[in-house]
This record gives sequence, structure tokens and C-alpha cells, in this order.
Amino acid sequence: MVEYTFEEIKKYLPQYLCDESINDLFKEINCFQNSGYNNNLYTNQLYDKTLIFQGDVLNEMQFIFFPAPKVFKTLGMVLSNTCDINIENSHFSDIQICYAPIFKLQNYIDGLHDKFTDQQIEDHIKCIKNQRYTTIMYLPSHLNGPTEDAIVLLDKICNCDSSSIERTKLTNRRFFTLNNFGLYLYLLKISIHFTRIRESIDRDKGIILN
Repeated sequence: MVEYTFEEIKKYLPQYLCDESINDLFKEINCFQNSGYNNNLYTNQLYDKTLIFQGDVLNEMQFIFFPAPKVFKTLGMVLSNTCDINIENSHFSDIQICYAPIFKLQNYIDGLHDKFTDQQIEDHIKCIKNQRYTTIMYLPSHLNGPTEDAIVLLDKICNCDSSSIERTKLTNRRFFTLNNFGLYLYLLKISIHFTRIRESIDRDKGIILN
């Protein structure tokens, strides 16, 4: 296994952070790399801000999963970039906020028992908790986060008009938000899930390489 120094990894970390924050972020990444688990993904420092941040979890977000016509509301994690959905920034057209649904992990587990064995479920949940999937982000319970273990399903995205969420009432809508490490992990998952460059397909020649 290749060992990376802080200076090497630092090239890929957010450059806008202060030295203290970037060192803390490096420590969290190093801890996660060694143990595969970290339950401190959240911050309470942005709670009273009037911006919607990427990684915010907002309540009462509307979802519809076709072909079922029923619309329901649940927690949603914002995927859209913070700058893009800032209503103070000018745009030629209305901006939509993209978000993914959050469900309690136990409810997800309960729905697996009719299809899989206990051992299969146990192995699957272990992979979820170790953040092995790019379609699922595990949100462990935490004082600054969800009260119960939860998951974000990144393949079930919906959207709404940015102006439909009143910024002056965000303290009533913002359930929690991600800290520096949580956002870094979130962006890695989004990047791999939606922009996987190495798909092993030569599109010009019509060749599937694996």
C-alpha cells in the first residue's frame, strides 16, 4: 500500500480553509482511512446562516419516485453547489435545488428481510457503515446530526425551485449540515457516482472493454 504524506494529500484538499481547519480535516481523513468509520460528519456552526449549503439536510422536502404518482415529504440532503443556489447571485433562468432523500437505516434494513438472508444483510450494512457504496451515504447518529443512524440515497434525486425555500426561515428547515470532513466525503461520493471517467467504454469505436 502506498503511503501518502500530508503535503501530497494537501494538494487535493480545499485550499480556502485555514491551516487549523485543513489540519483537522487531514486528521479526520487519516482516521477514516485507518478505521473505515467516523461518526463526526456534522457541524452546528452554520445553523443560523441564511444560505443553503451543499450538504444541508432540510426537512419537509417533497419527493416523487416514478412510476408511483404519490408525492411525499421527508428529509433531503442538498446536492447542489452552494454558490449556484445562492439567491443573491444573478442567473439567466430560475435555479433548481437538487436533493436526495434520507431514510432511517433501520427502516431500510426492515425492507431487506423479504429478499435477502440475515448474513447478506449483515454484510451489506457493514459496507454501508464503512462508506463502501457510491450510491449510499451513511449518516451515523450524532449530537449534531441525526438522532438515529440514517442513509442518503443518491440515486433517487428530486428538485425544487430555489426560491420556494424561504431563506429567512432556514432555522426551521435546516435539520443539520455537514462539517469539512463530511462534505469532503460527500463530494467524493457524488464525484464517483455521477462523473466516473473510467467507464471502460470506447464510445467512438463502440467497444465495451470489460
